[in-house]
Amino acid sequence: MTHKTVFVSYSWDNNEEHKEWVLNLSNNLVKNGIDVWLDQYDLSAGHEMTYFMEKATTADKVLVILTPNYKLKADKREGGVGYEYSLLTEEFYNSEPDKSRIIPILRDGTKNSSCPAFLHTRLFHDMRNDNKFDSKFFELIKIIVDKPLIVKPPIGKLPEFDNAAIPEVDKTILDYRKKEEFHRKKNAIIDSEKGVELFHTTTNQIVQQISESLQNYTTNFGLHFEVKTTDEPSILLSTINYTFYFGTHNSYSNSATNAYVVLNFFKGPVGLSPSIDYRDTPKIIYKTNYKFDLEENLNPIFVKKDNSNIKLTAHEIATVAVREVIVNEIKLRESKLRGNSE
Repeated sequence: MTHKTVFVSYSWDNNEEHKEWVLNLSNNLVKNGIDVWLDQYDLSAGHEMTYFMEKATTADKVLVILTPNYKLKADKREGGVGYEYSLLTEEFYNSEPDKSRIIPILRDGTKNSSCPAFLHTRLFHDMRNDNKFDSKFFELIKIIVDKPLIVKPPIGKLPEFDNAAIPEVDKTILDYRKKEEFHRKKNAIIDSEKGVELFHTTTNQIVQQISESLQNYTTNFGLHFEVKTTDEPSILLSTINYTFYFGTHNSYSNSATNAYVVLNFFKGPVGLSPSIDYRDTPKIIYKTNYKFDLEENLNPIFVKKDNSNIKLTAHEIATVAVREVIVNEIKLRESKLRGNSE
């Protein structure tokens, strides 16, 4: 499979943070199978800038990182941004290319403050919120490789207009009976010793996956964790600055109707019980409970108690626990490194 090539057009903005963001975006694209042409990769003293910028006309896609300074330089035709913009506008208006080749990404400001004239009618990809970077990045890859963000369902059959039955009513009744049968089967499993066993097996798998992931990061990356487990089952994993607690609760030995899991995330180290302070007073980032349930194929799922639209599998819960601690620990260490270097 041929890798898509992407040219990144952006303004330096006299802002190291913006350059780092563009570099991080490009690094992640490369790691996910996209061949990126970026000045920070390909230009150094002695290289021909014009030749590099003209690659914008041959790349499969061009990412235009929109900021107020990009609009200013593009509209005034200043510097490298101005030259790249001239190439793109000439192609856009004169050559009748595939206009979806150019992907505007709004990084800062608004459409009016950051979007040059010829891109004003184009839909942009919003990447202003860093808290949504992962989901927006995944969407961006789909856009680059021409995969739809939402898949259109197949066209169904037209109703039987000459039939005495009313299709909408028939479907409503059949759908209800299907749901009713599913809930009957699901509740029969949960409200039984089998449900208790399934809850216990699934939560043990979560603890095991967390433990194996931590061992991997310890062995391969040299990270250190304080880890405590119990037979409940529960697990506490702690770094110097962050702690995640996964625990379980079930009131009955013959039913999992009231069974749920606890996901607590703290800044600072704590002991195994989330209600006891062992050293410094921890700061609660969040405390959540997920009720034990079964999805449509009768596989275990955990539903957030205060928002039933949020559902996590056992694998996703284990991933959340490990990711919260490691990613936030590394981000905090990086911020301290930047502070020491300034």
